[in-house]
Amino acid sequence: MENLIEALKKTTDDKIQPLKVAQTRLKERTRRINVESCYDQPMKTLQTEVLELRKAIEDLKNNRRNACITLSRLQKSRTSLEQEIETKESSLAIDQRCLSMRKSFPIKDKYGSLYAIPVSY
Repeated sequence: MENLIEALKKTTDDKIQPLKVAQTRLKERTRRINVESCYDQPMKTLQTEVLELRKAIEDLKNNRRNACITLSRLQKSRTSLEQEIETKESSLAIDQRCLSMRKSFPIKDKYGSLYAIPVSY
């Protein structure tokens, strides 16, 4: 998951430079005066490119944000599971220590020892 987040960050960073280039070209075209200022196919293509790059960067940022949230949730779940495992291991160790002590107690009831093998009557 960390690798995915890093890859998304790198991809986002890689898209910023082409966006700057396209924005600069578009800005230079809009500065043209009189006859040179025209709304032609290259101008439309630059505008489309800028919009697509902005959308791509925004999508990558959203994906990265979602990946970070997912990573955080996974880390919390992992911590919770580790604590639960630790508690269960501790409980099991206590039960194993108590079992040996219980076996040494002479407990008798009207049917015999609690640890005796049942015999059909």
